[in-house]
Amino acid sequence: MNRASTSRNSTVAEGIVVAVLLAVYAAASYSAAQTNAATWDEPLYIAAGTSYWRTNDYRLNPETGNWPQRIAGAWPACMAALPVDDPAQAEGYKQWRRANPIRFGKVFCYEWNDADAVLARSRAALLVVAVGLGATIYVWSRRLWGRWGGLLSLALFVTSPAMLAHATIAQSDMCVTLFSLLSLGATWRMLRRPTIVGVIVAGVVLAGAFLSKHSALLLLPTFVLLLALRTWHAWHKRAVGEPSCRTRRTLHTLGFGIGLLLLQGAVGIGVIWASYGFRYSAFPPQTSDGKFQADWDWALERRDTVTGTVELCREYRLLPEAFLYGTAFMHQRNTYRPGFLCDTYYESGTAWYLPYCWLLKTPPGQAAIVGLAALLFVHFAVRRPWRQTARVLYGTAPLWVFALLFAGVVVVSRFNTGDRYFFPIYAPLMILIGGVARYAVRRGAVTNGMRRALRICLSVAVGSAAVEAALAWPGYLSYVTPVVGGPNEGWHFLCDSSFDWGQDLTRVAPRISELQTDPTKKQNIYLGYFGTASPKYHGIDALALPRGARLEAPETLPPLEPGIYCVSVTELHRMYGTVCGPWTIDRERAYRGLRQIDAALAKASGARRDELLQRYPRVAAGYLQRDLADLEYARLCRYLVGRRPDARAGDTIFLYVLTAQDLRAALDQSL
Repeated sequence: MNRASTSRNSTVAEGIVVAVLLAVYAAASYSAAQTNAATWDEPLYIAAGTSYWRTNDYRLNPETGNWPQRIAGAWPACMAALPVDDPAQAEGYKQWRRANPIRFGKVFCYEWNDADAVLARSRAALLVVAVGLGATIYVWSRRLWGRWGGLLSLALFVTSPAMLAHATIAQSDMCVTLFSLLSLGATWRMLRRPTIVGVIVAGVVLAGAFLSKHSALLLLPTFVLLLALRTWHAWHKRAVGEPSCRTRRTLHTLGFGIGLLLLQGAVGIGVIWASYGFRYSAFPPQTSDGKFQADWDWALERRDTVTGTVELCREYRLLPEAFLYGTAFMHQRNTYRPGFLCDTYYESGTAWYLPYCWLLKTPPGQAAIVGLAALLFVHFAVRRPWRQTARVLYGTAPLWVFALLFAGVVVVSRFNTGDRYFFPIYAPLMILIGGVARYAVRRGAVTNGMRRALRICLSVAVGSAAVEAALAWPGYLSYVTPVVGGPNEGWHFLCDSSFDWGQDLTRVAPRISELQTDPTKKQNIYLGYFGTASPKYHGIDALALPRGARLEAPETLPPLEPGIYCVSVTELHRMYGTVCGPWTIDRERAYRGLRQIDAALAKASGARRDELLQRYPRVAAGYLQRDLADLEYARLCRYLVGRRPDARAGDTIFLYVLTAQDLRAALDQSL
């Protein structure tokens, strides 16, 4: 057999391996997602995306990306019911006009349509994006490091619990990761080998990143740094010749690069306009009552460079209204975002969240490969001439420049909501780590003994990560490394979308049945759920506790009586709401004081009652029961955190059987 035939056969075998890995990845992710309830963002994205296609109205959820919502709503838009103009559909009609994406999403998925069917179709569409991301990682890594480098990067992707968890979730994080990666590659190629097609492609994928998530803004300073690096490279590359000629050529590289970036930006702006139907207004011309969820004054309340730029673009209509409003809305909403890490609540997040969260969400095998890659890079930089190191750094510049810039902004901003916000860093790192495989197979790069040791270490680490991913099914979203106890202990370290995103609601009803000792006797069931899925749809007939996010708090709050209490981990940690964070002495005093006022009002009448109402304005305004219920629920959660649950629905919803004595301990006794 000749060399050409052998090469062709090995290429075919490699293609089969890649296809099998991506197919296994898709099957594992989709099958796991089908066992889960809708996560927090999914009803919002699907309803908004469907309305974009069907009504050409962009009032719903403009802050979370046009393209991901269109992808999520593309299939449902072909067959789902969307009677937004029918006043007979009272709740949906009202929430549509209020532009409330959360409440409208619930109506759309759970009242107007079959939620399971809608979720299945949307998740299948988003899975295509995730598979495309895996293929992009493989192709880029293969071009840099060869066949084995590409396969190693792909193996890291398909065995990552985070990538498996979010592949089928209808939200924007996988989309912005894919388009950011494509934009980095297309822009770098455009700067090095400019063509008309290259400029158009770079503009389209840049627009895709901006239309996926506003964190794509970090691509702009990355491009500036890449152009500076390209100019520096041109200066040193032209070392031969007269200084004046060298300077002229370097300035030509800089000026030409600026022109290319401006052309790319123009193409991107055109694609953004096309995505909104080349219309400035977010609302169709025939709409007379169009409004966003919050007004423009609130969105522009924070005075800084971002809001100033938005106001300028709004005044001259440089970009569509919905796009500008979404940018301002996200900027304003992210002014205050709390964080939770390792049993500690942070009012404004912590700079350690990114490294800690990465370690907690990464299988030990993958963490070992990352450590090995870091050691090999140091070895390469120390043992090889500087020019070789500089050549490698220059060839991989888009990856490490963007990763370092993004990581720096995340650390400084202390944005601690979830590991999904770091995905744009993960993809470049997976490509860079593929270089380890080059050491393991290339002769002369290291000694033969070290090469054999590398092969053994990589085989063991990749195999370990694959086993870990298989054992984690279907709980990819709540995966936590076994080094700290795995998902069973994960609630001590993480919450929100890093661990608890409402996915386990499907598992609550069977656990309640197991805890009901006498099915013929009615037992009180209380639910404190962090999510947007419908408890009734999943067979849960429960009294709603005051919710931390105040999305579905009942009009009449139920008294806390003996029964089964089902509480999400994020609610237990009091991440959000009017009473969030740890239980403090000041809150204990406020709680005791409100209880005394409540008892006094129950006994008082006439002038005494009027005197009490005048002394406490919030009581007079009717907020007493609401404030007291919030504090009672927060105190109950503080009690439950220290108590072992009687059952668990998945990894994220704890069930407690509380007696009258337990409630007295939770609400009356000292904590």
